[in-house]
Amino acid sequence: MAEEHRVVQVSVDPGTRRNTVRYNTECGYFFYKKEQRGDVLRLECNRRKQGCPCKIYMRDGIFMQHGEHNHENEVEEQNRALAVRECEIIAGDPQFRRLVPKQIVEEARRRHPDVVIACNAAVEKRIQRAKRARQPPTPNSVDEMLASMENRPDYTRTINGEQFFHGSVYSDHEDENIRRTHRRRLQQETPKVKRAINQLYAYWTSYWLETIGPKRFSCYGRSNRTSNLAEAWHRWFNAKCIHAYLNPYDFDDELKDTEESKRRDYQAAARGLQVGRQTSAKQRSCDRRFAEDARQFAAGNISLRDFLERSRPVFQIRQHGDRDEGEQ
Repeated sequence: MAEEHRVVQVSVDPGTRRNTVRYNTECGYFFYKKEQRGDVLRLECNRRKQGCPCKIYMRDGIFMQHGEHNHENEVEEQNRALAVRECEIIAGDPQFRRLVPKQIVEEARRRHPDVVIACNAAVEKRIQRAKRARQPPTPNSVDEMLASMENRPDYTRTINGEQFFHGSVYSDHEDENIRRTHRRRLQQETPKVKRAINQLYAYWTSYWLETIGPKRFSCYGRSNRTSNLAEAWHRWFNAKCIHAYLNPYDFDDELKDTEESKRRDYQAAARGLQVGRQTSAKQRSCDRRFAEDARQFAAGNISLRDFLERSRPVFQIRQHGDRDEGEQ
């Protein structure tokens, strides 16, 4: 019996491996390139190792199928490949650059609700290649990074196209030994100041180191080390930068986003709007009591000892037997 020949519609899509293509027929089968002879392209079914004899020959843009498949079509696999390709498109879109691979897969699932795909190592590699395709090669030194960024203005300007601030900050004691400097300055103080410093260190060692203990007040290993706004911003920014395959260009993108966010916060604050969370009612009450005690001390209504005794809970860790902050 003569081999059946017929014209088929074929689409060319990226393959599952790097720098490969896959030919998909409208009836749900996959083909791969076998060879190119002159103006004729020969394709073989992806199940050729299982004995499928079907082939396709392409000449002048027309695909002619020779023979029939000996297996069921793979429409489900075609749809899965389409969803994986959607992951690559999402990963290459700048507006989704901050999504991790799992989030990108979830976005592809949302766009293709009837397709089942998994976030495995192969899909993550394809997502990463798509992300890296829109960025310059990863530099191996600072000089290489600066040279590559010079040719990419989008990495040297803010979101609004403005120049980043360029400057340096130096300490007055940049080239000095800080401990030796302060010891020399202390030797120049009056005997009264020296005695006060000695009393301060005696209080520190006897109360904070011996009575309280470093484990109670040390900030090492704690997520909220201080209430300093600069440190809080750095913790927040570092948390944003902890995602898969971070490189200098991802860091630059994150920096531009956060700079623009803070700029808008400053605009809101300049107009008198509340930015961030307010302090708790308990803390505001404590602040009011401390301010009132300070005014009473400045007016001479209470002694220094009374003022320090009242304000002690604001600065020192509460001990067993201390009166409650709400008590006067």
